[in-house]
Amino acid sequence: MVSLREIADVAAVPRSERPAFVLAASARFGYGHLARCLKIASALARRASLTAYVVSPLPDFETGLDDPHVRRVALPPFALRSTAAPRRWPITDVVSTLPGVPAGRLRAHQGRLLAALVRRLRPVGVLLDHFPFFLEEAFYGDALATLRETSPGALTCSGFRGAASRPYAPREHARLRALLERHVDLILVYVEARERERVLRRHPFLRRLGTPLRFVGYVCPPPARPRRRGPRILATFGSGVDAAPTIELTCEAFRILTERRPGYTLDLVTGGRFHSNLFTRLARRHAGRTGVRVVRFLPRLGTHMARYALVVGRGGYNTLTELYQSGTRGIVLPRVYPGNDEQRLLALHFRARGGVDHVVDEARCRPSRLARLMQETLTRPPARRRPLDTEGAERTAATIENELRRRRLLRP
Repeated sequence: MVSLREIADVAAVPRSERPAFVLAASARFGYGHLARCLKIASALARRASLTAYVVSPLPDFETGLDDPHVRRVALPPFALRSTAAPRRWPITDVVSTLPGVPAGRLRAHQGRLLAALVRRLRPVGVLLDHFPFFLEEAFYGDALATLRETSPGALTCSGFRGAASRPYAPREHARLRALLERHVDLILVYVEARERERVLRRHPFLRRLGTPLRFVGYVCPPPARPRRRGPRILATFGSGVDAAPTIELTCEAFRILTERRPGYTLDLVTGGRFHSNLFTRLARRHAGRTGVRVVRFLPRLGTHMARYALVVGRGGYNTLTELYQSGTRGIVLPRVYPGNDEQRLLALHFRARGGVDHVVDEARCRPSRLARLMQETLTRPPARRRPLDTEGAERTAATIENELRRRRLLRP
């Protein structure tokens, strides 16, 4: 059995001469939270004289950051396992990546490591980029208690991407409200200020919170520089355990497309958490086809979107913001299942802003229809991007800095 004491030692994490600020993202729901944390950390380190520590149990991947005042701290990672039939929303289990260590024990250990890191760094503030907050209480709880003990005046923020995963029951509302009001000083909402009423209509319990809300804009990458777009198509569906049937649908549609319009290539990026057995089967089946390349990870994927003629992807927050900034034409197949239509709502919102050409119901889409949409989209110029507040990382950093200065937690 692996000894957890041998896995990670936060005493090895170097302190900075600058004040520390911790940004923590959990492992359960993919890379989206971590991607936002990295963008905000970079903006915060540029703006304020502090060192930002980005902490997550997600596996390491290239961040694209070279700022010495942004440091990445990796905790022992989880993996996801699907137990459902294809084309249905899978039953997802969180499983440990450590032999002999069950998932519950690993989660508790991650929480203790995060708390120990807070004790070591004594940060002036933390940003917990997760909502609904209570689903990861086991990960954050010890760290928040330690923060209040070691740094009683520290600032605690919670990040919210503007559309929660599902409507909450009254009991969950009460629990969420109690946790936020007890632990969080500021809720940062990563959508435009003009969307305030839309968010509050969807989540009316937010009106009754004592915790202030700040609408800061979309956390986006920088706008892409104009590039020559070759006859290339990118398909990326994150690392979701339900991605396999969507990938098969897209590959079959691409085959039909190239029979009608030869010369296109397809770059298929599965994501770092895509199950290894599924990746092997996928590569064997499709990588040998003419024009198809299958890779697990493409460094700085969002910055490469501007090189493609078309992107086919999910409706996650980061995919949509990257697609908007790239100016590339896009077809989105949002992940939808009972009680969770967040990706569909976001995709429709971005379609209205010109960031998406088509939003497709995957359950009702055959390869021939997707191939037809791909062909139609490739023959048209990109949709005109309507104005969107893309300064979310910078506004978040400014909000945090102002609050830290108001509390006299930063040097003048």
